[in-house]
Amino acid sequence: MEAVSAFLALGPAVLIPAIVTVLGLSLGLGPGRAVRSGLATAVGFVGMFLVLGLLAQTLSPLVAAMVKRFHLGLEVADVGWPVSAALSYCWRLTPLFLLIIAGFNLALFLCRLTQTLDIDIWNYWQFLFTGAIVYHACGKSLVAAVVAVLACEGLTLVLADRTQPLVERYFGLKGVSIPHVGTVVWALPAWALNRLIDCIPGLRRLNADSDSVRRRLGVLGEPMAVGGTLGAGLAALAGYPATGVVSVGVTVGAVMVLLPRMVEHLAEGLRPVCERAAEVVGRRFPGRRVNIGLDVAVLISHPAVITTALLMVPLSLAVAVVLPGNRILPFTDLAILPSMVTFLVGASRGNLVRATLVGLMMLPLFLWVASDLAPAHALMLEDAPTRMAGVALPEPGSPVGSFYTGTMVVPWVLRGLLRLIW
Repeated sequence: MEAVSAFLALGPAVLIPAIVTVLGLSLGLGPGRAVRSGLATAVGFVGMFLVLGLLAQTLSPLVAAMVKRFHLGLEVADVGWPVSAALSYCWRLTPLFLLIIAGFNLALFLCRLTQTLDIDIWNYWQFLFTGAIVYHACGKSLVAAVVAVLACEGLTLVLADRTQPLVERYFGLKGVSIPHVGTVVWALPAWALNRLIDCIPGLRRLNADSDSVRRRLGVLGEPMAVGGTLGAGLAALAGYPATGVVSVGVTVGAVMVLLPRMVEHLAEGLRPVCERAAEVVGRRFPGRRVNIGLDVAVLISHPAVITTALLMVPLSLAVAVVLPGNRILPFTDLAILPSMVTFLVGASRGNLVRATLVGLMMLPLFLWVASDLAPAHALMLEDAPTRMAGVALPEPGSPVGSFYTGTMVVPWVLRGLLRLIW
């Protein structure tokens, strides 16, 4: 168990480039090109997480100031997705389920039931979280946990295949899919809600994608200016002094510019491996293709994603306070709103008005699911025999949860269904 925790503690910036290198070698890419692909992928991931870390460091105190200024508070603390991930990896059955998850993906691929090879081992924590919450909800039933994990993984892979054209067409990543439990599922209701908006006269004509904003506003529509304006606006809402408002504006504007550059390095590293994989699979399995499954973070560099996420920060706080039945105040996980809204933006074709409206309509469900899953964190805290390096876990019995887990509606539904059976 400790060896598994130490391995996973390396994080995606090390694990995924290493897997990319090994995959390139196994596909016959050649040592030089395989290593170069791995290094370019590493540069992309490290740069991307550095920029996202900068965004998180900027937003966290800003949100804290906003909460304090408007006297916001609820009974469950949002400790953030890293705690949920750490608890999942500290689960006693993690080594067994890691093998089950990887083996099931390979079996589905070989049986031609999926086109996605999920190499994003770090984010297996979401499948593990599914197994752990069902395990505890069903009287520590191993069978129920296995059924839940396989069902969740199978559905996630199917959705990753179905949304791959969107990833390729809108986000420009050929041969990449996103088997990310908490995000890919939201493409379906986002598509449905966009169809609904198409039926509403007036509203359906509103369009504010990045290109139209840039055309209408000129230099003020550039990503740096848009990010700077939104960042400064949030800082002013939080009561920052003038110097703080300017500082936050410049930082958020820089994030909007730097993230796409980092994803370019990532795409450069992945391209040779994806092309080689497609070639090998096409030769051995005529008519088939392969998609490399990656973290949703590779999609958040699009300006419309960051813009929508920034707009959702004050909306998330406002809705959380007035929503009946909600127990959790979004805080730590507001920094990863870009990941949470990615497929809402893609399904809305980058239309900021539609993406924000769709996000606003989905917020109540996010909050209700997060509130309902909060007690599961307490059970997982009690059952964790080890602690994951680099993550401070709350004390057992603490009223904690994670706003991000509110997006994990598939695990939540599976827990409810299986609890009725077992």
